[in-house]
Amino acid sequence: MTTAERGRAAVPWGLVALTLTGAVCAAAALVLASRHLLAACEGAAVPWSHFALAYAGLGAALAALALYVAARVRGSRGADAAPATGRAGLVTAVFAGVVVLAGATAVWSDHNQAAMAYAHTRQNALIACTTG
Repeated sequence: MTTAERGRAAVPWGLVALTLTGAVCAAAALVLASRHLLAACEGAAVPWSHFALAYAGLGAALAALALYVAARVRGSRGADAAPATGRAGLVTAVFAGVVVLAGATAVWSDHNQAAMAYAHTRQNALIACTTG
């Protein structure tokens, strides 16, 4: 296997690995955020691990999209460069876009809960929390 063939094979698997890492982190962050919601309403601080998972999921998904764009640009340069990632890369990039939305939602949720917990510690603050 030549160096160019190794480079072509690495791009789709890198996309898949980053996208799956982002999906797992974002999903875990959203689950933790939903479990912590009532505690945040009562003034409990949001643990740093919630923020770490949310930002890791968002960062991994953004890195996957950046890798896809870099592969497309490199593939469009000419015959001597590695070809673009193809349909599998496109499907993975679309899924990474969905994971970016989930990661952004997780980041927003964590910051929203932190703001609720901070507001609860202040006097004369009205916090309305429902259990849905």
